[in-house]
Amino acid sequence: MKLLFLLRQESRVHQHGAFYDFLPYKYGPYSFAADRDLRGLVESGFVMGEKPTLSEAKRGEAVQAYCRLPAGIRMDVSNLVRRYSAQSDSVLVDDVYARYPEYTVLSERNGPPQPREFAQAAVYTMGYEGVSVDRFLHALIRDGIARLLDVRNNPMSRRYGFAKKTLSGLCEKIGVEYVHLPQLGIPSSERQSLSDYASYQELLDRYEKAMLPLQASASAHVANLTKEKATVLVCFEADVTCCHRGRLASRVAELSGLSIHHLEARGG
Repeated sequence: MKLLFLLRQESRVHQHGAFYDFLPYKYGPYSFAADRDLRGLVESGFVMGEKPTLSEAKRGEAVQAYCRLPAGIRMDVSNLVRRYSAQSDSVLVDDVYARYPEYTVLSERNGPPQPREFAQAAVYTMGYEGVSVDRFLHALIRDGIARLLDVRNNPMSRRYGFAKKTLSGLCEKIGVEYVHLPQLGIPSSERQSLSDYASYQELLDRYEKAMLPLQASASAHVANLTKEKATVLVCFEADVTCCHRGRLASRVAELSGLSIHHLEARGG
């Protein structure tokens, strides 16, 4: 995992297309998506052993796949191997910890992690459109979020990590509470005709004026939650002006007396 992280940090591999993002975890930088893919390689017989090793039976296929990669990626991988292959695991981890301390804030390598610093109570919002779950989780840690409030009506996603069951489990792993309030979302049936900015605004106006008033109790509950600790309202759209969480945030701010902060998962 550390070599994969260094490949991300010290090469141009991510410029060739989608690559893994990383977040602070128990033993430094970690990618839940990479771990998922590694388990898939184990299940398919490409990788074996506690310390992942390429299976001899699949070596030919792996070499063919490697040769199909762009020349720039193959060069980046070769340079990384030459630079770090002689280092032991412990030396490599020490090196990563020393040079990338921002990825050690949840580390348990030298005992229990230090208590995290959370942001002040406010009405935070964030969308996950266009980012990986690892980058999204990193943003939660970076911005000092203590609770994620999922305000999607239907918390399903084809992108790994954002379906309710998976997202709630990953939040638990990084010490972020997960709460789902589907009644504050917009049903999928109401979203079928969205085609441009104007149609989004028409729907959001209807949400604010007709749907949200019917959820007075849930809105009050959210206001109380936001006053307890740093809580972020989460939905899909990156642009908060095209997402109902912006209208919901305004109502919650009125009820709680707290300020609104729209966070960016892509930032940092």
